[in-house]
Amino acid sequence: MAQTGSRNTFRKIIKLIGLLFIIWIGYLAYNWIGSVKEIQRVCSQIQPGQSKQEVIDIIEASKYLRHLESDDETVNRKHLLIFSSDSQGKATCLVELDGNVVIKSEYFQD
Repeated sequence: MAQTGSRNTFRKIIKLIGLLFIIWIGYLAYNWIGSVKEIQRVCSQIQPGQSKQEVIDIIEASKYLRHLESDDETVNRKHLLIFSSDSQGKATCLVELDGNVVIKSEYFQD
């Protein structure tokens, strides 16, 4: 009789672990989809002529997005790479700047 009780307990633990695993996968999928949509939305909002600060304000208003900045001083061009760790690098937006003014933005998805 004691063995039956321990088997039931073991089965309950396995079911609980399975349920937690499914919830975790759902959470990851939800965040991945949300971050990809957010990158698309933000990238489509960025228009030529906007200031760099306006773009950074848009990025910082998002709960998913981060950005990296690089520049090429020889031609006064800068780039902002907009990404989310939740999308695991599958979706990004590259913003090209001339000084502190947007020239173009381009969305990439792998």
